Amino acid sequence: MPHHCCVPQCVTNSGKVKASWHKFPEKGTSLRRQWVHAVRRENLIISVHTKVCSRHFVDTDYCQGTDRAAKRRKGTSTPKRLLKGTAVPSVFPWTKAEKEKRHPPKDRSAVASNLVLETVVSSGDAQPTETPGALENVGTPELRTEAFSDQDWKQKAIDMEAENASLKHALCAALQQVSSLQQELVAVKSAAHDVFLTDELRVPPAGVPDTASIPPSLKRQPFCLDDIAHDDKLVRFYTGLPSLKYFQALYAFVEDSVEGLVIWNGTRTSTSSDDSTPRSRCLSGRNELLLVLMKLRLNCHYEDLAMRFGVSTSTISRLFTSWLMLLYRKLRVVTFWPTRAQVDAAMPPQFKDLYPTTRVVIDCTEFPIEKPSDPDTQRATWSSYKNRNTFKLLVGASPSGGITFLSSLYGGSVSDNEITLSSGLLDKLEPGDSIMADKGFLIAPHCASRNVTLNIPPRLGKDSQLSAADMVETRRIASLRVHVERVMERIKNYHILDFFDSHYFDIADAIVFVCAFVSNFQPPLVQ
Repeated sequence: MPHHCCVPQCVTNSGKVKASWHKFPEKGTSLRRQWVHAVRRENLIISVHTKVCSRHFVDTDYCQGTDRAAKRRKGTSTPKRLLKGTAVPSVFPWTKAEKEKRHPPKDRSAVASNLVLETVVSSGDAQPTETPGALENVGTPELRTEAFSDQDWKQKAIDMEAENASLKHALCAALQQVSSLQQELVAVKSAAHDVFLTDELRVPPAGVPDTASIPPSLKRQPFCLDDIAHDDKLVRFYTGLPSLKYFQALYAFVEDSVEGLVIWNGTRTSTSSDDSTPRSRCLSGRNELLLVLMKLRLNCHYEDLAMRFGVSTSTISRLFTSWLMLLYRKLRVVTFWPTRAQVDAAMPPQFKDLYPTTRVVIDCTEFPIEKPSDPDTQRATWSSYKNRNTFKLLVGASPSGGITFLSSLYGGSVSDNEITLSSGLLDKLEPGDSIMADKGFLIAPHCASRNVTLNIPPRLGKDSQLSAADMVETRRIASLRVHVERVMERIKNYHILDFFDSHYFDIADAIVFVCAFVSNFQPPLVQ
């Protein structure tokens, strides 16, 4: 049968390639283990037919001569080559051939004439070791054609030493000059940089007019309220308010506190009442309010607002925090919760026909936040529903779609029932009122103790499916409860709520409250 080499990547076949074949050494010997290790074949099973071809051995692995007892095998006259008793295969596709050693570099010593002269200088009165005839192969014409006496050699050496000293002196002078020129170049570059940064000396490129010649009316002006006052769509886009008159009304409500506004400054605050002189203002009060509403509505970066309004980034940050707390303090005193008569007066027909005693429609919503660094805070804010860290808020809306109740922010791990019971909402209800909520709000016993009705979709009991009446009730409540979802969508149109960075955690309640209050300026959702 034909032999095949067991070495990986070797394709030697006895039917195609002339080679000698060698069995593995006897089982249990150290030499056999060396062969197996050298072959590097995984899960190698050795039998009498497992062979290694002669391509994996070097000539020194073979004995001199041939095996005369096996001189003729299977009718062939090719003698079998015998391996030495310690031979191990060593030639494989993965072994690297030894790189050819690099030839030593050529001798690049000085020319023979210089060597001769150095010898003369160092030996003083010694005779030259080379005869004039031996210098015929030197490249210097004088050495080939002239024979020097002892005095000539000495004089030549003295002249060369003087020439070397002169060259060294010239080289030192040149290096000093280069160093001096480099210093002058650095000074010139610095002066040129200062010149180009100076407005008075800046020369505009060809074809570009000098900015000093541009009239003030054509220069870029900072962003201000006048840029959007003419278009209600722009007002709604930048501030979330329906029109300019609502903006003016909001500013008029807080105007009396603007002059004495406490400016947040990190570790300290400043106010005009603390200083002998009024606070210097970079922007007008209305533009400062516009800046804050733009940050809430669009969540512009501080750098973006700084460029728009022509002030520094730190000024934007301080103004935003200061105005936010001012709005939170002033708007919080406004009564959100309407009376029973006010709710009935604005009650939409859908509620009057089906649930006329509805006082509020409630639901919870969540806002994603940055993962807190404190492990306890991480656990408290982890929401299994959103699968991330969140703040949670209970929102109450009137049947007409206005926001009438906001709880404080809770961690995402708190349940809807716990927030409802601890928020104080039930304390605001009167006997005979009813609440509409999702079926996850299991607060019926607490409502019953206050003579308040809880309208939630029917839950499955022991039955496998809802009855026809329960299905009708579920659809009715769902069609009316959807308005609280639309209310929460209005709040989330203020994109600062898209994600709370950790530096907003301390003022998160104020941010959510102001956004919800300003969204109440929108027209009623249900007429």
